[in-house]
Amino acid sequence: MKPFFVGVFCLAAVISGYRIPANAAVIASCGPMEGYSYFYRNELAGSAPGWQQGSLETTTIFLGPDKVEEVILKSKLSGEDWTRSASDYGAPVIEVTRQGSIRHILIPWGPVTELYALDTEKKTLSLVSQKSGSVMVTHAFVGTCE
Repeated sequence: MKPFFVGVFCLAAVISGYRIPANAAVIASCGPMEGYSYFYRNELAGSAPGWQQGSLETTTIFLGPDKVEEVILKSKLSGEDWTRSASDYGAPVIEVTRQGSIRHILIPWGPVTELYALDTEKKTLSLVSQKSGSVMVTHAFVGTCE
């Protein structure tokens, strides 16, 4: 039954405009991912630094013929559905290392750097993200995968 839902997700992603390569297959569908975000002092909003609990609904990683091709994140932001992919920003998806069942994936785009650690054997994914600019934040999330 889960492959059916992954297929439906892939179809929805293609219809909604995400550029998933023709030969790509889902290597991991992970989530929900739980963790924390550290927001640095924001002078414009007058906010003090601090930790907030956070989550992502799903993270889907697509493998092309010889490398990871796309990463799509889905969650809720201010009560609204939110979806983003690396290709939304024209960001490269760089498979930094691959050793056995473990892959480290780097996505640098604009003011954001994301580092994913995927273990397909243990079915786990961790994400560390750093964003600079007007809102500086560091995220750390961990979740299980199918």
